[in-house]
Amino acid sequence: MHENFYIIKKEHDEIKIILGELEDCMKKRDETSYHNGCKLVKNFGKVWDEHEEREDNLFDVVRKLGTPIPYEQMLLKEHVDLRGHWKVLNDSIKSGDMDKFFVALDTDGRMLIEKFIKHIGKEEAYFDSLEAV
Repeated sequence: MHENFYIIKKEHDEIKIILGELEDCMKKRDETSYHNGCKLVKNFGKVWDEHEEREDNLFDVVRKLGTPIPYEQMLLKEHVDLRGHWKVLNDSIKSGDMDKFFVALDTDGRMLIEKFIKHIGKEEAYFDSLEAV
């Protein structure tokens, strides 16, 4: 399979680590967790931007090979939904209000983590099916 496939799987692991650390920040709700959480959200955004670009390139390769992508529209819709939760977290960071950040983290952050883990599972199942072909 295309080399980007292996990079994407590594990025999925990196994203899971970031999301786990973000989940840890929810538990403490102190100033250190606030600053760490802000850094994690920003780092997550950078990793995710690069990851999406790599996925788009991989989907282009798969399409050119004539392999159908039955989940493509669903995966793209999920990306839009996930970006909405991520935007709420970013907006809370821009506010500079620690309480707003923790409220956003407790709501949109939890939804982002839960949905992203499921999303990664779907992507990897699809990529695994391609590898089996």
